[in-house]
Amino acid sequence: MERIIFYVLPLFVLLVVYLAFKLFKNRSLYLAAVAESKKLQVEIDAQQKEIFLWSRKGEEFVPASDEDVARFKLPNPIIHRELMEIRPKFTVRRLYDNWIFALSGASVFVKAIDNDEKDGYSENWVHNHEMSVEEYQKQLKIKE
Repeated sequence: MERIIFYVLPLFVLLVVYLAFKLFKNRSLYLAAVAESKKLQVEIDAQQKEIFLWSRKGEEFVPASDEDVARFKLPNPIIHRELMEIRPKFTVRRLYDNWIFALSGASVFVKAIDNDEKDGYSENWVHNHEMSVEEYQKQLKIKE
């Protein structure tokens, strides 16, 4: 019996050490893969942003949400009211490898609530009218 313990115990210890080493190695490989994935996601987001802006160069751009404002680092925010949003409208330009967003007015969107028998309840943002730069800045001051 002592002989069995004498031979099996070192093998068991070696097996545990080997499995711990493999676990640590796989964990470090996993963490490296996660870091690489995050790095690639940042690069993909940057390329998608560039493609989006190049496709709208010289045109007017109205951000659809606060995520768009943060993603493109826009200088003016969306003004939220109870059933209305005032979204700034920018002309997209490129100067010296930098994107410039020139404020050219604002678009007013109102929330349209629909409740019919066929489609059920739905909420949509509907474009209502345009606003000048001065009116938008006045609304921005009221918000603050």
